[in-house]
Amino acid sequence: MKEYQRFCLSVLITTGCLSLGITAFNALVDPYGILNSPNLPISDEKVLKGKGHTRLFKAINVKQIEPVTIFLGTSRTERGLDPKHPVFADNQPAYNLALPGANQYEVMRYFEHAIANQPKLEQVVIGIDFFMFNQFNANKPDFSEQRLEKTNITLTDLFNTTFSIDALRSSFLTVASNVGNFGSESYRQDGAWISPADQNSEKTLKSMLAADLRETYDDYQLSPAALDHFRSIVETCRQRNIDVKVFISPSHATQWEAVRAAGLWSTFEQWKREIVKITPVWDFSGYNSITAEAIDKEMENYLDSSHYTPETGNLVLNRLFEYDSAAVPADFGIWITPQNVENHIKQVRTDRQRWASQNPEAVKLVQDIERRVARSNVE
Repeated sequence: MKEYQRFCLSVLITTGCLSLGITAFNALVDPYGILNSPNLPISDEKVLKGKGHTRLFKAINVKQIEPVTIFLGTSRTERGLDPKHPVFADNQPAYNLALPGANQYEVMRYFEHAIANQPKLEQVVIGIDFFMFNQFNANKPDFSEQRLEKTNITLTDLFNTTFSIDALRSSFLTVASNVGNFGSESYRQDGAWISPADQNSEKTLKSMLAADLRETYDDYQLSPAALDHFRSIVETCRQRNIDVKVFISPSHATQWEAVRAAGLWSTFEQWKREIVKITPVWDFSGYNSITAEAIDKEMENYLDSSHYTPETGNLVLNRLFEYDSAAVPADFGIWITPQNVENHIKQVRTDRQRWASQNPEAVKLVQDIERRVARSNVE
């Protein structure tokens, strides 16, 4: 009996020590950058994207940083826009609050969360994407209403960032990422995504096209509720005298071919009509000198068919804020309003015909991927 008791006590002590060790290690490394732990040399700049935790650490970061400038949108905005761009020199701190795969409701709620923690918000930059307004684009698993518009971290989130196995994994990867430059999914402290240095753009472009045709555009219906959520953001900015800039993301031309291949082109055009009823926007989509970049392993403008590089993002911000305009191609970024949207839509159709005639291989690439995806869905 005494041996059994000693064994149980030994197990309890060992378990307790391991638990305390895990908690202390996670708290010290602070892989999501939300505990205000003393910075280690290895984790001074990078915050690892723990799988399924982006919405967690960005919600907490906004409370801590209280930015006066925020970016809203999806991973396109997250990966492409830089809070350190010179146009924000007088509007710091700036924070990239864009969320991967976000729908418009999530974007609205994080905007409201930012205002709750920074009533003096001055600047909002919103990158909008067609798929954000899909009725069937549900909230992502790591979205939680309970953590929003709060002043302190919730007990659940505190547990997930200090005691969970997922947090432990993220802590080890954070150390490895900083010491050995291992791992590609990292963020700066201002919410900006750090692009991997060795990415094959052509390979990831094809992979992204397949994923979008299989998941993003397979079942699409334009959501009136999503349009209302977008309208709410714009109207709140107007009421609070917050300067708001809205733009349609400049994905690669093959991304728009995927929309066409999915049979959604007329819906895509109608979406633009509905958007400009709410507010004029800068349209960087379509077929222009940036989006029509030739597909290659190392592309200057794109990481894949969906995501543009920070260099392209700088051109977007230059256009939005009239900064170094000479560096921006004349055809990159068109201001669309209810008055010119129909002419703009017609021009994009013309641009597409010219691009397709000059790039038959790219058109065939999208069509071939669409056929493979369609066959796999049937099987």
